[in-house]
Amino acid sequence: GDDNKDHYDIIVDAIFGFSFRGTAPREPFATAITHMITMQSQQSSLLISVDVPSSWNVDGGDMTEGLKFQPDVLVSLTAPKLSAKKFTGRHFVGGRFLPPGLAEKYGIRMPPYPGVSQVMELSKPKEAPSKEEVDDGEMDWALQYQAYLDEQEKERDESDTEDDEGKEKDTE
Repeated sequence: GDDNKDHYDIIVDAIFGFSFRGTAPREPFATAITHMITMQSQQSSLLISVDVPSSWNVDGGDMTEGLKFQPDVLVSLTAPKLSAKKFTGRHFVGGRFLPPGLAEKYGIRMPPYPGVSQVMELSKPKEAPSKEEVDDGEMDWALQYQAYLDEQEKERDESDTEDDEGKEKDTE
């Protein structure tokens, strides 16, 4: 057996959820994240993040200021968040928890879970599909969701630009 009690084959990252805001994480969380990165690189530990990797902004991605916190696996709960666009490892979405009415209200596209499965693996599409391809419904769910994320990001960026322009006018 392995006598090293500080070696872990798998590390589950669930320190922060989708509500993380701000800049880099404060202590003691920053140290915990640094330890996860070290174990991942030096011990080949598999790093699995739940919903949004800790220290990632739900919309923008990694906020660890150069530490490059990049899990090997991401398990998105209910639906992938915008930050999942910047994720490069294996990506799963889990849970049939969202009532159809709520999904429709917020424009969330749920994956076509096979059979009674509660989880499915997403593959990162090579390129984003056109709006026509999405509207035709002829592509797989991962491509449809990539198009949805692209549209959400575009709308967020446009909103941020409008907010910045409004602030500039207020200061003149």
